[in-house]
Amino acid sequence: YNPPPVSRPARDLRPNVLVWMLDDVGFAQIASFGGLIDTPNIDRVAAMGLRYANYHTAPICSAARASFLSGRMPHSVNLGGHAAVARPIPGYSARIPASAGTIADNLGQAGYATYALGKWDHLLASESTPAGPFSQWPTGQGFDRFYGFLAADTDNFHPALVRDTTPVPTPSQPGYHLNRDLADQAIAMIADRRIADRPRPFLMYWATGTAHAPHHAPADWIARYAGKFDMGWDAVREAILARQKSLALLPAGARLAARPDGVPAWETLSPEERRLYAHQMEVFAASLSYADAQFGRILDALETAGELDNTIVIVVSDNGASAEGSRNGMWTEALLGRGRQASLDENLAFLDR
Repeated sequence: YNPPPVSRPARDLRPNVLVWMLDDVGFAQIASFGGLIDTPNIDRVAAMGLRYANYHTAPICSAARASFLSGRMPHSVNLGGHAAVARPIPGYSARIPASAGTIADNLGQAGYATYALGKWDHLLASESTPAGPFSQWPTGQGFDRFYGFLAADTDNFHPALVRDTTPVPTPSQPGYHLNRDLADQAIAMIADRRIADRPRPFLMYWATGTAHAPHHAPADWIARYAGKFDMGWDAVREAILARQKSLALLPAGARLAARPDGVPAWETLSPEERRLYAHQMEVFAASLSYADAQFGRILDALETAGELDNTIVIVVSDNGASAEGSRNGMWTEALLGRGRQASLDENLAFLDR
């Protein structure tokens, strides 16, 4: 008996899944949620689908990321806090149990190609060297390929990178920026799978360090925001609230909460303070806009290849906006490890850098 051949479509019709995991981006910073930062490609995704206005997440990156990837509460995968301060007790050891298969594990077993790029910030420091073990690395958590960094952040102009489980030389080409590199790598990985006669659908977890510190953007992108935030934080809050009402994200009668204790009225600040804070916001905004532009390149590549219509695109942030820079901000986040904040004069010395 010779059974008849099984007919199957010329290509696998199961949808691709593309996740952009943002970092420390607040609800009101994205344009399609009322923010004043230009994010046309996030807005493009929002226009094609749904915006969620009541999303819940863990309040710290390691926990949020492990929870998102495993579909479980953070403590149940031993990431009740940050992996950098793990403790040898249940719920806080930063060791994801083998029983908690990730979405990459599951889709990989179903025949998907699985890729992780960018930030992987739920790994014990003692296991983040080439000596391994690699069970908690992306390639040990269900991803076929990885290209990115293993810590909470990295220098976007001179990053410390790993490909799969091997460190790669720090990029040194002129004009380099990590987010453009991550988009280049993503586009290449998606294209490479098409070498097969019947390309597999893919899961891609594209996790930029943006907009976690350090806030790095090309100078021409920073220049686009010159003067945009000179109105100050009080006026910015009012403008965003009005935009959110117009988008029906908030009810018409919503009012701003009182300004937090310790945050002065903008009009009471010195000219030097206003200059510093407005420029810091310009750089933050440019960082997010530049990352959005690189994300748009991935969408464009999918559209050109005829795959965008068959791709589930998810844009999410690990947690909300971060106040770790305190009122003055910090010219270097390394000051956090020294237990002190940067002064106004210290920051002003680095204003043009």
